Amino acid sequence: MNKILVYKLACVTEAAEKECLKWDTESAPTKCPDDSSHVIIAESVRIVDVIDQEIKPVRQVLGKDEYSISPRALFFTAPVGISVHYKQLDKALAVKGGIAFSQNCNIGDEMKIYIEDKDNILGFGEDFILADYVPEWFIMPGVPNELTDVSIGELPAPGLYLKCVYDNKGASPVNVILNMISFEKDE
Repeated sequence: MNKILVYKLACVTEAAEKECLKWDTESAPTKCPDDSSHVIIAESVRIVDVIDQEIKPVRQVLGKDEYSISPRALFFTAPVGISVHYKQLDKALAVKGGIAFSQNCNIGDEMKIYIEDKDNILGFGEDFILADYVPEWFIMPGVPNELTDVSIGELPAPGLYLKCVYDNKGASPVNVILNMISFEKDE
């Protein structure tokens, strides 16, 4: 079972308490999530919450083809302004929806999601956008923001990236979890 650990730590540089998300397989944070050059108090680092995310294989039959749900997750801290975050697809996956959650985002924050060939594996050039998956998605604070499209189409090749562009309209960084509904074709 995958768990996301929510840490709090004291940033001396900003004289503020900061929040940081890490998988339970990662080590505790040793730097400020807003700026790695900031000084933190190592003794202040503590786990304040644990988010359990159980992933069980589910089989869904759609028409003639069979697909298994194969969810992926992306979490990040978005600084003020526009920032870009990537998740490499480790398999041929059809991303067909997702749920974004942010406890501290701002009304008006916007997310855009693309499928990108960042490393030119298809030969069309680096940073080639294959799909403008979500051209505009406004995020509301403190509630799950769901986007669902369950039709199965082309499965992008492994090695491509899910590119998330986040526009933080607030005055401080926000933490975002994006759980993607993705499928892989059964063989």
